[in-house]
Formats: sequence, structure tokens, C-alpha cells
Amino acid sequence: MAITAETRKDIIELVVTAYNAAPGTELLSELVAIVDGGGTLADVADNLTGRTEWTSVYPSFQTAEEFAAEWLGNLVPEASAAALAEGIDIAVGLINGGASFGSILIAAQSFLSALPESDASFGTSAALFNNKVEVATYHTITKEQSGQSAGVLNAVTSDDATVTTANASIDTTAAAAAVVPAQTLSLTTGVDNIAGGAGDDLIIGVVDETTITNNTSAPLTSSPVALVATLCSSLSPTSPRTAPTSQHLSLMLRMCVSLTPTQRKQ
Repeated sequence: MAITAETRKDIIELVVTAYNAAPGTELLSELVAIVDGGGTLADVADNLTGRTEWTSVYPSFQTAEEFAAEWLGNLVPEASAAALAEGIDIAVGLINGGASFGSILIAAQSFLSALPESDASFGTSAALFNNKVEVATYHTITKEQSGQSAGVLNAVTSDDATVTTANASIDTTAAAAAVVPAQTLSLTTGVDNIAGGAGDDLIIGVVDETTITNNTSAPLTSSPVALVATLCSSLSPTSPRTAPTSQHLSLMLRMCVSLTPTQRKQ
């Protein structure tokens, strides 16, 4: 069964509520699979609070008050002191009443997602939450970045302009990651037309030193004496000590290859 856009948004909101992070496609795929397998959003929330991303930040030895203060401080840092104290009291009451962390996540996500940004007490926190969800969605759905990322939300505030800035940063990261992979291409004994790509390609070829027809040097059609005459005549008479050109070197090589052992000693 395909996930609905509404449920997918709920899952992204739960990740923001739990980890203050964008899920990325890998984590989102895992969480969507829970719902596709017959699970509920409560099951997704329980999964999130059982992961190391949660337990490493909110360890089991914290008191209810310590947990509530740290978690809400991360989730709604722009809340007023009075609003934050009210939220902490509610969270502590839920924990002491036996509520699971997963159910607390569901309660917070439902509250913030439905809250008007004009609310006198928590409107700023609602705007911050909505902006973080928007950036998390852009990172995960629009740009399809695989990794979970808290960093993409670090500079997001209740100011809508921070969404534009964060999304632009995601664009830059995504473009850098979209580097064309390198290819490994092999040459043959025939005529090759290698088309390299934009990556750091590796082209492999083996030199055949035994088959004369596969070597680059051609048999001589002139005698060594004629080759020497050609070489000498090509040198400038006004500059006899000028460094030899590639043509000179080629002629010299062909001449040496053609000499008999007796000629080479002369």
C-alpha cells in the first residue's frame, strides 16, 4: 500500500519532534515501511524513541524534569519562559502518569502541527516547528538526500527567511554530491573510440610487444644511409645544435631498429 502525503508528513513531523532533524530518505523509508506493514503513527513514535539517536541524547537515568527541560529546550527554543515552564509541567505529568516517550511525541507533534502561528503563547513555537518541517521535507522529499541531518535545521528559526537560506544550503550540498562517477574503460587491439565522462575515468590498455602488426613502429622502406641523409637534411644548417624535433627522434629510432648488429658497432 502506498503511503499518503498526509501520513508521510506526520512521520517527518515526528522525526523533527524527536530528533530535531530531517529524516533523510533512508530513515523515512524505514518508518514508512512500519505503516505499510500495518503499523500506526504510535508505532513509528515508539520506534524513534528506541533508537540510539534518542537514547544518546535522553538517557534513561534522567529524571522526568531533566528530560522535559532538555527535550522541550531543543524542540521549542523560542518559547517564552512561561510557555516553556507550562510545557515542562505537562510533560512531567505525562511521564509520571506512566505515558511512554512515544505517546508524548505524538501529543507534541499533534499539538504543534495544529497550532495557529498567531497563538499568543505558542505561536512562535508553531512557526518554528512549521519551518523546520518545511526544511526537513525539502531535504528528504524534494532533494532526496539519504542521510539524516540535524545540521540542516540548525539555523532555522520562526523567521521564514531562514527556510530560504537553509534550502539554498541543501541545494549546494546536493549539487556537490551529484558528481558523475568515474568509469573504467579498456582498450582493445582494434581501433577504439573511447568516450570519457565528466568523472575521473581510468582508461586501461596493454602494449603488445610481440606482434609486429600491433606495434606502432613500421618497417623501414629506406636504407639506414638514406635515413641518415634525411635526418641531416632536415636539420637547420644555421642552427646545427638545435634540439631535435619529434620527427628527428622518430627517424633515429627507426634507423637504429633497422641496423644489423655489425652496423650498430660501427
